[in-house]
Amino acid sequence: MSTHDQGPSRRGARILEAIRRYAPVTRSEIAARTGLTRATVTHGVGELIDTGVVEELGRRSTGRGQPPIELRIRPRTAYTIGVQHTYRVIHVALADLDGTVLERNAVDSEPAGPVETVRALAEAVKAMIASLGDERERLLGVGLATFGPLDLAEGTVAPPISGDDWQHQPLRRMLAEATGVPVWLDNDAGAAAIGGKLLDGWIHG
Repeated sequence: MSTHDQGPSRRGARILEAIRRYAPVTRSEIAARTGLTRATVTHGVGELIDTGVVEELGRRSTGRGQPPIELRIRPRTAYTIGVQHTYRVIHVALADLDGTVLERNAVDSEPAGPVETVRALAEAVKAMIASLGDERERLLGVGLATFGPLDLAEGTVAPPISGDDWQHQPLRRMLAEATGVPVWLDNDAGAAAIGGKLLDGWIHG
């Protein structure tokens, strides 16, 4: 079964995001951060632990009372690959589910047409996928940030900046077909949102 199939339910999305942002964090702190009831958080955390996404770190050192248990996302639960395509360089990064960058690479890329560019992007992505070895089935997808203007709904590059040969080329679909993994497309300014899109797609897909 793939990691995508084992992703948490919709109910756990806010809880998982709180753990990702604030770990090490306790159940009470998650309830306060999210506005969810303690019972809902307890149930949701149990679900995330059962799916292997979240783990308990142990009890927090406190001065009195029963110390609360801290939580975090389990390392290497799942991975995403981020690609930033600039005018002459392709930057590639492999990240853990909690956003920890595990590996980086940069490849020189001369300006070219869509077919040649997608080929170069795919080679860079495949090299990063290969570095995962037996854990490649844990890859959620690729987030591609490139210069625009872009039609994000269609996943295409729009005129006029990229040149006539790039007009309305289905860049997202082309890269997905070339790599065999899901691809999310955004412009450079929106690149920070890609990780969130990948995570949301895994939780709700």
